[in-house]
Amino acid sequence: MFQKRKKFKEETTPTNRLHDRWEQQVFFLRRKYPNAEAGISAIVKAHTPKSETEFRPSEEALTALEKLSADLSERALELH
Repeated sequence: MFQKRKKFKEETTPTNRLHDRWEQQVFFLRRKYPNAEAGISAIVKAHTPKSETEFRPSEEALTALEKLSADLSERALELH
């Protein structure tokens, strides 16, 4: 039992939780708004440092994703 708790504690680092939140929000945005891909790509590009080749989610990127979600839902309401 202790081994499972220890493994879980090691797997749930703040970086992993941030990555999981990012993945969940992107999944649901893509599912709900098929045209969200351009906005998501822009966020990834804007929040990837020039020195790195791989995107790593940050709080700022999550905030930008939440703003994109609000923007898309507002546009969807305007169309109806």
